[in-house]
This record gives sequence, C-alpha cells and structure tokens, in this order.
Amino acid sequence: MAISHNNIPRIHQIINVALCNGASVCTVVNKLKDALEGVYHPHGYGADYLDIATLIFRLGGHQLLFALNQKLSLLSLCTLRAKSTFTSLVLTIGPIHNDQFDQNIQTIVLDARTASPSKLPPCGISFMIDEIALEEMAMHFSKYNKVGGLCWKHSHVIDPILHMYNLAVSIAQKIHDGKVHLGEELTVIHILQ
Repeated sequence: MAISHNNIPRIHQIINVALCNGASVCTVVNKLKDALEGVYHPHGYGADYLDIATLIFRLGGHQLLFALNQKLSLLSLCTLRAKSTFTSLVLTIGPIHNDQFDQNIQTIVLDARTASPSKLPPCGISFMIDEIALEEMAMHFSKYNKVGGLCWKHSHVIDPILHMYNLAVSIAQKIHDGKVHLGEELTVIHILQ
C-alpha cells in the first residue's frame, strides 16, 4: 500500500538488484521501506558518470577508480566493464604486417558489431587514414617488451625485443649512427560505423 501512495526513488533498480543478488521477499520489502524513509539511497549512473569513471580508469588505473568508488560512490570497475566496451589494439612496432591489421579490424569492427547487435542492418563503414606528429624518441613498451618510436621502414635493421642490456645499447648506437631513425609521424586509421 505504501508503494502506491508514495514515490520511492529508483524502485525498479532496487527490486532488480535485490532479485539479482538472490534476496528474499522480506529483504526486498525492507529495502523498499528504507528507501521510502530516506535511509537507503540507491545510486543511478548516467552517461556523465560513465565518462568520468572511464577517464579515471584510463588515467589512474583500477586502484584509483576503486578508491574514488569507495569515497565518492563512483562506478566500480565491474559496473564500468558491464556498461561499456573496452577494445585493445595491437600496436605495430617495426615493419607493418597484415596480421596486425587483421587483428585490429577483427577487434574494432567485427567483434564490436557482434557484441552489440543492432536491429538496423549494417549500412557501411567510413575508413580514414591520417598521420599525426610524434615527439621523436624511442620508448619501451613493457606489455610487449619491445622498443617503439622507431621509423618502421628501417626498423628491420634491429631486433626490437629487449632480451639483454646489450640489445638496448646496440639500438641506441644504431640510432646514433643513423642506421635506424626515430619516427616522426604516427599513422592513425579511423573506422566509423
């Protein structure tokens, strides 16, 4: 009776979360009473909260997102992953190979289309290629244990995988001698569905 006479904020969300967690009828009724009395305040997250949580996760990692989730009641990493799509690109370090293109197209275009099936038929893709200027410097990509930032045309001269310290010294010497050049531009391929 109290539900029909009062406005309980986010009643649908309270019931869904309680039922998904396997709560009993008594627990659901108690949660609704708490919300009616103003003791329990369920959080709803809009697009702004999703954008802020994504930015925090990208800049500070999962530990910062967890800390701000506890302190400011932002989205948790679990909620963020459930509500958004994360894609991982394969970086091209060294000579460009077709399998790197294939894997990125599979991840960005094909997997994204199957992950969020639309009722609309596919109508085409915009494909753009551009270059952006880079700060000319060699860098270490720890995920791949490779040296990046080198010109892809001449990078076949060296082995970019760092097995030993001597390889890093050898790469630095070849850059100094002019056998390998630092990259000046980065090729960016943009695909829009």
